[in-house]
Amino acid sequence: MKKLLTLLLALMMVLSLSACSKDAGNSNTAVSGTFEGESTGMQGPVKVSMTVEEGKITAVELTEIHETPSVASVAMTRIPEQMVEHQTTTVDTVTGATLCSNAIMSAAAKAAEAAGLDGEVLKANAYHAQKQDDIEMSADVIVVGAGGAGFSAAIQAAQNGASVIMIEKSSVCGGNTLMQGGAFNANDPEGQAASITTVAEYNTLNNYLALSVDDENLHFDQFPEWKQVLLDLQADIKAFLSANSSKKPGEDMPGYDSTLLHMWHIYTGGLRQMLDGTWVASDIELASTLADNALDTYKWCVDSLGIEGAYGKDAGLYTVLGAMWPRTHRFMTSTALIDQLTSVAKDLGVEIYTETAAKSLIQNTDGKIVGVEAQKADGTKVTLSAANGVVLACGGYGANAPMAKEYDNYWGDNLSDRTLTTNVGTNTGDGIVMATAMNGVATIASTQTQMENSKSGNVSPRFVPKILGNVAAAQISIAHHIQGPSLTVSTACSSGGDAVLMGAAMLQGGMCESVVVVGGEASLCPLVMQSLSGAHALSRNNEHPEKACRPFDADRDGFIMGEGGGAIILETESHAKARGARIYAELAGYANNTDAY
Repeated sequence: MKKLLTLLLALMMVLSLSACSKDAGNSNTAVSGTFEGESTGMQGPVKVSMTVEEGKITAVELTEIHETPSVASVAMTRIPEQMVEHQTTTVDTVTGATLCSNAIMSAAAKAAEAAGLDGEVLKANAYHAQKQDDIEMSADVIVVGAGGAGFSAAIQAAQNGASVIMIEKSSVCGGNTLMQGGAFNANDPEGQAASITTVAEYNTLNNYLALSVDDENLHFDQFPEWKQVLLDLQADIKAFLSANSSKKPGEDMPGYDSTLLHMWHIYTGGLRQMLDGTWVASDIELASTLADNALDTYKWCVDSLGIEGAYGKDAGLYTVLGAMWPRTHRFMTSTALIDQLTSVAKDLGVEIYTETAAKSLIQNTDGKIVGVEAQKADGTKVTLSAANGVVLACGGYGANAPMAKEYDNYWGDNLSDRTLTTNVGTNTGDGIVMATAMNGVATIASTQTQMENSKSGNVSPRFVPKILGNVAAAQISIAHHIQGPSLTVSTACSSGGDAVLMGAAMLQGGMCESVVVVGGEASLCPLVMQSLSGAHALSRNNEHPEKACRPFDADRDGFIMGEGGGAIILETESHAKARGARIYAELAGYANNTDAY
């Protein structure tokens, strides 16, 4: 009996050791040596050297890789380490370096195959980071996106005394700023004065003087606000040339630049016709903000943040490829710039979390954005509360070809939903998606979030009244003790007129003897105004606002937004006479149809 028991124990020990050896290494324990594998990454071939000792992976090295280090550094370090630790060639891809991650794993898998390692064992050992407990943090300011714009916002807020949390969905900070080539455009009159106006620049200035505000190619009929910029620029150029009339271009005439010239380049550089025949141009206020503040921003970078550069007489201005004037200043590039910004931000107490993607904005019951719902790469939920505000610095959507195609009104067939980009792969329009999601259902979404995050799960009793479309009609009924049907019509610009027709129909149908018909509009907000402006639906007659509203004029160029409301009493003739009411008008008839296009 003892022999049998000993034999059973020995068998159990062997089985246990066999199970352990499968997790720790590979069934082919006789394999030792170094093996190669190759795949293709974003920028070219990726070659891997895998060292195997007695069937166990002991090292994975990248012997050739052409990926941008500042973008793929985490993938290039983490993935080989995890392969050795977990004895597998399958691990999580690194956000922002997906192609590089897959290339490394593919090359490693080929090296493992060359070594004769058991592929099933390698698959069984696949490692995927596990979701952790939910995380909650708070700060005065939450910044979404750790690129150049995000760092600028975070550092400025921290310098002003705010506590700041900045999140970045990629594995590295930098965003598209990692791809910039060390150039910063800012009009710098003192820097220009230290240079010499070339003959070509002199001729260009004279060409600007020859421009007429009546030139149809300038499209001042659609963008009249830019007319004064040209007139002011011409006056400034005349003054410059007059002051330097005794000097010759290419010899001793000093260089010229100004905020006006910078703005003019923004206008003419952005003026273009879209596929639908409309013309677009830069917003003059944004252009003014950029031109007015570019140099001060550059000085802040150099003097306050320690970024290498020079301005004024030491600027050494040049013209970067694609620019329209020699106003380019030297700037730190790529990793060096982001490293410096990171150092400054951390010294100011900014908390930075990479591989943390913002998913949605948190809105309170008053409609204010008070935080961000985010998620780490391993699926861990992160809730960030902001006391003073949220800054979206998520970049554009250059790496989201379908979104680029959706919004395109310029490139047409030259752009497809598979068009590649030179932008970083994380520029997928996340901020646009989050911001545009805060529409009429925002109250529902934010309340759901608050309920999930609340320990009690309580919801404000005002929630339902706030989301009902007929709440205004109901409030009027309550305030004036009106009984009978209470309906709300929502048919855009014709809502008020349709409400009158509906009221008349109720009277004709015998449902009521009198009806209160109310119409109201309260949509003046930046989002609506920008949307209508972008559609060229608003009048551009800013020079003569008193003449802008011309609904029946042959030269009408759009409408004017406003807010207001009105109410009328509709009632049957017999009811009005019975109560001695003053009759102002008679509704003789009505119709309602749809254009269907």
